[in-house]
Amino acid sequence: MNGDQRVDTATGAAPIMVNSQPANYMHDSRQNVYQTNEIEPIVRTLVAYMCRSRPAVECFPSNWDDEQQRNVAKLAEMVHEAKYDIDNEYDNSRLSAYWALTIGTVYAKDFWNPLKGRNGNNDTAILTPFSVSIDNSVTDFDKQPLIVESYFVDKDWAIDMYNRDEAGYTGKINEISDSAGNVSTLQTLEEIKYSLPFIGYQFAGSLKNKVLIQEIYIPPAKGWNKGRYIINCNGKTVYSSLKELGSPYYMPLEDEMWHPYTQFVLEPYLGRALGKSIVEQLMPLQIRLNEINGAILENANTLAKPNIMAAVNQLKKGVLNGKGSNVYTYQVVPGAREPFVFAGVPLPSQFFEEKKMLIDAMVREAGTNFVMSGTPPTGVTAASAIQTLLENASSQQSDLMISWEKYHEKRFTKKLRVIHKFMTEPDDRLTGYIRMLNRNLLEKQIKDFVGQVDLTDGIVLKIQCGSMIPKSELAKRDMYKNLAKEGLLGPITEPSPQGARLRAQMLERLGEKPFETEESVELKKAKWENDRIMQGLPVEVSEYDIAAIHLPCHIGELQSPVFLEKASDEQKIAFDDHIKQHKEKMAAQAPAPPQGMPPEGAMPPPPQGSGPA
Repeated sequence: MNGDQRVDTATGAAPIMVNSQPANYMHDSRQNVYQTNEIEPIVRTLVAYMCRSRPAVECFPSNWDDEQQRNVAKLAEMVHEAKYDIDNEYDNSRLSAYWALTIGTVYAKDFWNPLKGRNGNNDTAILTPFSVSIDNSVTDFDKQPLIVESYFVDKDWAIDMYNRDEAGYTGKINEISDSAGNVSTLQTLEEIKYSLPFIGYQFAGSLKNKVLIQEIYIPPAKGWNKGRYIINCNGKTVYSSLKELGSPYYMPLEDEMWHPYTQFVLEPYLGRALGKSIVEQLMPLQIRLNEINGAILENANTLAKPNIMAAVNQLKKGVLNGKGSNVYTYQVVPGAREPFVFAGVPLPSQFFEEKKMLIDAMVREAGTNFVMSGTPPTGVTAASAIQTLLENASSQQSDLMISWEKYHEKRFTKKLRVIHKFMTEPDDRLTGYIRMLNRNLLEKQIKDFVGQVDLTDGIVLKIQCGSMIPKSELAKRDMYKNLAKEGLLGPITEPSPQGARLRAQMLERLGEKPFETEESVELKKAKWENDRIMQGLPVEVSEYDIAAIHLPCHIGELQSPVFLEKASDEQKIAFDDHIKQHKEKMAAQAPAPPQGMPPEGAMPPPPQGSGPA
């Protein structure tokens, strides 16, 4: 997928060690073999498809009667939205997609990192089967008997980290030595980090002064009700959790949580724990495509040179020496003709037809089409036809996207529970981001989420089904038009502040901004007055104010739970006085009732003849 397809591949793991894909199994003596890379654009197209739409998350309390759990669930959605940006979750999804498409299986580790920030914070690592070991005889990841993560760290860091006189630490960290060279898949991963494409440079010192750390997670069992957590360093146990502590990620849920990993399998192999990759399926076709490209280039080089037939020693310097030509000689016989030039024979058309068929086969094997990569077929220009082709391609990926959504759903659930369990002090950056997203949050809701009471089992996170499947912008616009036409979006066409808010929200969903109107300017002024009143600054009712717009805006602020919780008595009185001024002005501007009409609120007289006879 990286594009390095040199044909001088060696045996064993060497092509991987130097970042060179095994493009051919035999040495190719042809010079300047022309190679293309049809795998990379296919992978790039699928990554863009999988990561185009942001997941829509909903959180629910497991107990609706518990007010604290309701507050936790409501705030959890905002915490997720804030953390999606703070933790660069788009990059995590993109990296997960690349690894899954390339090697078939990827793992996300959502854990608490005590070294991150002042008081520690949540962290995410995207891992591969190079560094995560499982029991391959168990095909269900949730039923694994153990999970082992392996990685290299500096020896000094390991000693500083695990040389502690605390419960669970064994004191054996001082007995470790440097890691010896090995040929494990983990070293392969380390070598890839230091290799350079097309150069084949291996960083021999990558394991110098390094030690191998292995984190081992074991599920709950008899005698170990909360699971088990063990850390090995170069084969020596430096930490083993106590029975009463168990795994730090143990949380008794509907689906019991005892480790921080989430697995995504691109396409399952029947009866195998690890998945099947796109690159794995496309490599045979790419190899054959490279062979055809080499033959085409070799033939083109032959045709570009003159082909001369001559007898042995018949060519003379200065007359016709054959330099830069393909010379074919024969033994001199009586009556032999003089040297002559003959045309080469081009490759048959079947070569070029097979090349096109191979590219089409690779696209079909990947379950994509050229429309997904932004290239409509030749002759197809109608938007409806292009949309149909895009939907057809999307339908082939529907099962993939369902699994992709479930992967993120499990990930984000673990992430929220980790944050809620380990974050004992408020994170200023997270709090500020949440405030930016929603200024109507109550202080009680924030306190209920961070460090007050253990409610980690009370959050149920769901991703809206289909929210990560990319949708056509044209189809999205048509959907909103139909919803507005049917009145399902509320009074969106109504000339009122509510209608203005609904129109602004719909334009925001469509990626547009509302036009500046008199109504929107008046609403801005009303909000500006709200801010001035909260600051204790004077606000006067203008004769140009439209009370029908100002009053709902001021009353809405006055009735807001956040205002009622935080506002002082002076601010409440100022709002009440300002609202009364608007009402008095509106009453003074109201037209007088016609002559003979009863005053407002009076009972009309009974109609004539309505009494008893």
